[in-house]
Amino acid sequence: RNGSLGSGKVVTKNISISKPSIGSTKIENYNADTGAFDVVLSGVAAGRGIGSVCVSAYVPGAVTQWYPAIEEADGVYRAKVESVRHNSIEGTYTVQGFVRDSFGTLGEGKVLTQKVSIKKPSIGSIRVENYKPNAGTADVILSEVTAPKGVGSVCISAYIAGTTTQWYTAYPQSDGTYKATVDISHHGNKEGTYTIQGFDRDTAGTLGEREIIKQKLSVTN
Repeated sequence: RNGSLGSGKVVTKNISISKPSIGSTKIENYNADTGAFDVVLSGVAAGRGIGSVCVSAYVPGAVTQWYPAIEEADGVYRAKVESVRHNSIEGTYTVQGFVRDSFGTLGEGKVLTQKVSIKKPSIGSIRVENYKPNAGTADVILSEVTAPKGVGSVCISAYIAGTTTQWYTAYPQSDGTYKATVDISHHGNKEGTYTIQGFDRDTAGTLGEREIIKQKLSVTN
């Protein structure tokens, strides 16, 4: 009544705000054709609300790339790492998930690694057909020509000692093969054994090749 003050007992309480956390990290759906894979984050939690979730990916020879992780219906977060964003470098990729709460506090997940080896363009087989002695020509047939990033160009090289190597474009056929015709007249009408090899490039310029074969060419008068 006269303004006198009373006080209560002093108590203390430790307050600790839990950091955002990621329960588990795993890698799924590795694609050797494209060098891509998914990083899946489970048990993502933040007491003050999830602000953002992302994944870092690093491979020696390229800068670290950051990928947003998108929440899915089952509550996990998924990010797709693509080697094309790392200059298509092959090797061991180091990935890690991160989560920030609505106040910006950072939590992180386990570090994982994934080896990436991208399939190169390839040619299943090479053979010679339709050798015509009267003309000095022969068809070179390339089968099972594949390139995960898409076939860009297909060609063959033909060489005989004493002349320069000649290159021939191989054109797609209705049966899925590629064909080029070697013509002795392009090699100074030189008769003898020709060394022939097939090549294909994908749309990114990566080269694939097939083993060398030999073919005798001559002109019958």
